[in-house]
Amino acid sequence: MKCFLIMPYGNNSQDEEIKAEADALHTLIREVVESVKDPQTTGEYLSCIRGDRHARPGEIVTGLVCDLVEAEIAIAILTGHNPNVFYELGVRHAVADNTILLAESEQDVPFDLRTQRMILYSTRNLAAIQKLKADLSRAVSEVVNHSPADADNPVRRFLADSARGPVPVSHGSSALEEMATEMREMRNALESLIVMRPEKVITSESGESQDRSLDPELSSRLVGSWINKETGSQAYANEVGNQLSIVYCYSGNSEATGVYHDLHQVGDRIYARFHWLKTADISGFTILSFADNNTLKGGWWYAETVPIKVLERLTLLAPEHPGMIPIEWTRVSNQPVPSWATEWFETDGRKRK
Repeated sequence: MKCFLIMPYGNNSQDEEIKAEADALHTLIREVVESVKDPQTTGEYLSCIRGDRHARPGEIVTGLVCDLVEAEIAIAILTGHNPNVFYELGVRHAVADNTILLAESEQDVPFDLRTQRMILYSTRNLAAIQKLKADLSRAVSEVVNHSPADADNPVRRFLADSARGPVPVSHGSSALEEMATEMREMRNALESLIVMRPEKVITSESGESQDRSLDPELSSRLVGSWINKETGSQAYANEVGNQLSIVYCYSGNSEATGVYHDLHQVGDRIYARFHWLKTADISGFTILSFADNNTLKGGWWYAETVPIKVLERLTLLAPEHPGMIPIEWTRVSNQPVPSWATEWFETDGRKRK
């Protein structure tokens, strides 16, 4: 029997103290959950999983949906009002019962959720920690040893009361892919509302917004031809209007398959967004730094794998965030820009400005 932990792991890596507290709380919860015996098996104990510890790059959304659907129990930590937690809790309430809510204070709990199974906790001293362990152990044991006849969350209770029946969920790949697609679309829509402000771009660590204009020094260092030797991808950087754009061909040099845009530099890091041209739902973010004048090193993330706070301020993104895929670009000297890249800069690239 599996317990899935819904917690605000994504946006804590900028603050080491907060991250350490979250990790310690996760360890405590896992130890409690995994000390409870599984009544469906002989002598085995529950398993507790955390979403950011096992999802593979590119599959995090599908894997997350699968865990939310298939886990017999879910525990959601509401402390901190993390948007990802509430989103995942909404998905869980739509597809399954047996969810335990944890919060440090009632102020962390939206009014709509205050009638649900709830544990208010503190970790300020040993006595409070021992109480949390006892309360959580009791709650988990009650869930695994008793299957309530009535739905235990407002979404499924409404569906049952209105005779609509539960949300149809299949453990097959089709239903999971449909839910994953909806999650991507909602995250992409949220990103477009929050970050796609064409007249502004964040250019300082303080988060101040300035008019988006071309950085001459950054442009002079990036303009030219680049190759990712691991994938064989070719990229070409050029000035378009008053901005710097990069168009690339994934795993080749024959057509424009994707672009980097909104490039800007803070300190020694270059931040940018990217999207694929032929597949609208593939987009994300990248961080790069010059290892030397001819080498850029860093990593990239799919849009759906980054915390929502990053969508508001790209400079919050850091290599420590889960899901980063390493990347290295090497300058190719004296390589002419192919016609497909030139055409993109002169037509599509200019239209984007």
